[in-house]
Amino acid sequence: MQTLVNTRLRGHCYGGLHRGLQEKGIESKCTEAKEAASRNDIRSLYGVVRQLTGAKDNTNVPIVTKDGRLLLTESEQNLRWKEHFEEVLN
Repeated sequence: MQTLVNTRLRGHCYGGLHRGLQEKGIESKCTEAKEAASRNDIRSLYGVVRQLTGAKDNTNVPIVTKDGRLLLTESEQNLRWKEHFEEVLN
């Protein structure tokens, strides 16, 4: 777990910042992350890492029909969700 965090932080906190990230707030976030790691405060550490890296949860999961065809438009996906919940709840 520490290896993953260290890998993500390395580009932002160690050896210089890149892509215009040399702002005052970034340096303090790096310090905050290092302190959280030294305290073994994993929750705070991952919160700072997510803020620094911009990592977000992927909420855009592909939706397929019953026969396996990928639904590309939002309206098709909404209809499939409607169909699914009607089957499950009725």
